[in-house]
Amino acid sequence: MADTLADQLNALKDRLPEALSANSLEMFKALPNRHGWQGRPGLWQTLIPSDSAAAIYARHEHVFRTLGYTVEPTLLSHETAETNWTALVR
Repeated sequence: MADTLADQLNALKDRLPEALSANSLEMFKALPNRHGWQGRPGLWQTLIPSDSAAAIYARHEHVFRTLGYTVEPTLLSHETAETNWTALVR
């Protein structure tokens, strides 16, 4: 029987402090692509239109399910998403 994600994480619990410090928000902010630069839950809903979010979910459904994430449809248009992005990065 394959280990569940919880089993795998439990086996690594002693290494958790090291992993957390090595993967902090500050570390992600310092990457060239600035991945994680905002670190605000739900921000994606103002930047990613529903059709794009659905495509991302479909491609990575196993990851979303494992982490317990959902993608709720919104009425966000591509134009509004672009406007929100422009305002955010200014």
